[in-house]
Order: sequence, then C-alpha cells, then structure tokens
Amino acid sequence: MRLGGGETSGVGPYEEKSHADFNLTGLGRGGQQVTKAREVYAKALETLVELASLQTAFMILDEVIRATNRRVNAIEHVVIPRLENTIKFIISELDEMDREEFYR
Repeated sequence: MRLGGGETSGVGPYEEKSHADFNLTGLGRGGQQVTKAREVYAKALETLVELASLQTAFMILDEVIRATNRRVNAIEHVVIPRLENTIKFIISELDEMDREEFYR
C-alpha cells in the first residue's frame, strides 16, 4: 500500500493461516511448544552424533581398505613374481641335476 510521499507500508494483502500452524501457541500452550522444540532438538542432536560416529567409522574403514589394497598390490606385483621366479629356478636346477646324474 502506497503512502503519501512514495513510501510503502509493510502491510500487504491478508493471508489466511491454517490453525495447524498455531495449535501449540497461546498463553496456555507456550510451555508445550518449548517442550516440543526441546525434544526435537534433542532428537536432532542424537541423530547428528550418530551421523558423526558413522562418518568416523566410514573414514576408518576407507583407510583400512586402502591399506589392504596396497598389500594386495604388493603381493600381486612383488611377492608372487619373486616366488614364481624362485620356483622356476629350483625346477631348472633340479632338471640340471637329473641330467647330470643321467649322463654319469
């Protein structure tokens, strides 16, 4: 609504509110609203603590998975090839010993 000097007032068109929005307000029900807000806050806080705990557990699990993957890679690319080479060497030496004994 415009006022005389080009100013506008904060009064706008009337909007009807539902009664459900105000069912816990009023002189006699203010304590109930505070109690409900406290309960919702406590529940939100519990949920937040549980979420932080899960996040920490996931971070630890992620680190353990990475360490395990490093170990698997080391076994696949270092340990197993060394063992295979050792087995090949032992087999070749045994074959060589068999050939020497055969010709004696």
